[in-house]
Amino acid sequence: MLIVDEAYAEFAGVSAVALVQEFERVLVVRTMSKAFGLAGLRIGYAIGSPALVTEVEKSRGPYKVTALGEQMATAAVRESMPWVQEHVALAVSLRERLSDALRERGFWPLPSGANFVCVPVPNAVAVGQAMRARGVAVRPFPDLPHIGDALRFSVGPWELLERCLAAFDAANAEVNLGTPVTEDRA
Repeated sequence: MLIVDEAYAEFAGVSAVALVQEFERVLVVRTMSKAFGLAGLRIGYAIGSPALVTEVEKSRGPYKVTALGEQMATAAVRESMPWVQEHVALAVSLRERLSDALRERGFWPLPSGANFVCVPVPNAVAVGQAMRARGVAVRPFPDLPHIGDALRFSVGPWELLERCLAAFDAANAEVNLGTPVTEDRA
């Protein structure tokens, strides 16, 4: 059995759902936490062959989803799709703008199909701590295989991203990163 996690499918613009029709043992799982903004409700869904879904259902408990979660998810799909599509498009646009701003600073963000940007940065933990001291939280990833240290920047309104970039610039100066990561390393 192959499980494909498509938590960020709406932001990526690609999907493995077509594999479900081709292979009986493929299950595509999605969350409504990201694009739909329903993280607190812990709700999602799966797409697979009827036989596979029947088997998966056997392993789940009797109380899978709260009544409120079910109502909110149903309303989101029925009534909020234009809002979801608009906000996904905005997030993708802001993701690309943020990536461009990081490239202008000499950094090379990794390709992203999500609502965040991951960029290789020397001393990511120290830079992240210096940014947090300035009131901006990013997630450091030290020693990623084949990448090295990196920071994950979540996408948000541009005004907040400008504040994030200012904190990043100041943190780089404070930590004295030296030469930015080159495109060859990313």
